[in-house]
Amino acid sequence: GLRIVPEEWLIDAEHTFSHLKWDMRVYRCRLAAAAATPEALPPGYAWMAPGELHRYAFPNLFLRIINECTPGV
Repeated sequence: GLRIVPEEWLIDAEHTFSHLKWDMRVYRCRLAAAAATPEALPPGYAWMAPGELHRYAFPNLFLRIINECTPGV
């Protein structure tokens, strides 16, 4: 994974499956200095711009988090 530095709590989110409950805390983070280069990405990973989010499928919970935490994206 990438090293991050949590900066600010944004929201709590929860999702319940038939057999499992997720309780999540969502934070705005920044990359640690060593992780801020393209070479630091694990194989198969890529950055995407906010305007590219519509090109990918996300579970409903993650869409709700994205919409609440990144207005206008």
